[in-house]
Amino acid sequence: MTRSNFIFAFGILFLGFLLQTYAIWPIELLFRQDALVDIVSVVFVPHGIKVLVFMMFGVAVLPATFLAQLINGYLLFGTIDFTGVISALAGSICIAIPIMLHNLSLGRKLAAAPLFNATTTLNMFWTFLSVACVASLFNGMMHTAIFGFPDNGLPFLYLVGDVTGSLIVCMLLLMFTKVIISQMPNLGVKND
Repeated sequence: MTRSNFIFAFGILFLGFLLQTYAIWPIELLFRQDALVDIVSVVFVPHGIKVLVFMMFGVAVLPATFLAQLINGYLLFGTIDFTGVISALAGSICIAIPIMLHNLSLGRKLAAAPLFNATTTLNMFWTFLSVACVASLFNGMMHTAIFGFPDNGLPFLYLVGDVTGSLIVCMLLLMFTKVIISQMPNLGVKND
């Protein structure tokens, strides 16, 4: 991974975490009163952004994802403890697993980036959503283990938050892609 790709991936992830921390989470606090509001969000947009950068750059983006999550944890809590490090690692690995499984199922290198592979005919938006859903399952299982297997709905809330955030990112991607495609005739590109 080049330095510029690392900086881009880290930057977009960090901006996603800032958006989550300073815009989405305060709004969510107005409507939620449950005991898990400090641990898990029901609209976690950074999950969708993580899926996007993993699809763009492959598993090589793992260090940038881990670093962005670790710094965000420090900004939120003012410290980096063992649970924060393990949580950041789990939040990064949970995206890498479905990307590697996707590549394995198509006979590609495990660390390949699925988004820019010209040899595939798969619909990238369905791939994005399937990776996001499988990653959210892994994320919920890993964080449930980190927090000691509570029986308070934590895995379900991780699943809901990750999938909801991924759907928001996917819808934004669809909107921007549609705008770009609609502008192609103006750029001299034929659009059937």
